[in-house]
Amino acid sequence: MTHIAHTIRLARVEDAAEIARINVQTWLKTYHGLIDQAALDTLSIDKRRDFWAKVITERRAQNSIFVCEARENKEGTDYTLAPTLAAYISGGLSRLSGFDAEVYALYCDPAVQAQGVGTALLMTFFGYAKEQEWKTVCVRVLSANPYKKFYYKHGAEFAHYMSERILEKDYQEEVAVWRM
Repeated sequence: MTHIAHTIRLARVEDAAEIARINVQTWLKTYHGLIDQAALDTLSIDKRRDFWAKVITERRAQNSIFVCEARENKEGTDYTLAPTLAAYISGGLSRLSGFDAEVYALYCDPAVQAQGVGTALLMTFFGYAKEQEWKTVCVRVLSANPYKKFYYKHGAEFAHYMSERILEKDYQEEVAVWRM
C-alpha cells in the first residue's frame, strides 16, 4: 500500500515551474474532449511557468497560492524521497459580484488525485478565507468537467451558470458557493 505524506505551505517563486507542470498536465487530462483541441495545443509549461512566477511575485495582500508538497511511502519503508510539489490552490478576492472570495484554481497532479490532497488544500484555503473574514467563497467550473463533483461533495451549493470564452469559443460554467 502507498501512503502520501504532505505539507501545505504558501507558494514561493521557485515553485512556479512545478505549478505550471501540474497546471498543464491536469488541463490536458481533464479537458481533453471537453475543450477544443486547438485551445489545449496552446498550453505551454514555459509560458505557464512565467505566468505563475509573476503571480507569486506580485502576490496581493488578499490573494494567496498554497502548494502541497508530497512524499510517497510504500508500506514498510521510510519517507526518504525528497518531497515534490503535488498540487496547488490559488484564490483571493472574487472576480464575480455577490461573493467575497473565489477559488481561482485547484489542481492536483494526476498521481495524487483522490488521496486527500485536494481536500487538504481546500480546507487550508477556507481557513485563510475565515482569517480574512470572507463570508462567501465561490468557484467557477466548466459544467462538463467530471471533477466538479469534488466541490459539491465539499459543501458547495450551485449558484448560477455563466459563459466563459476560451480561444473564441464559449463554454458553460457553473458557479458554486460556500458560506463560511
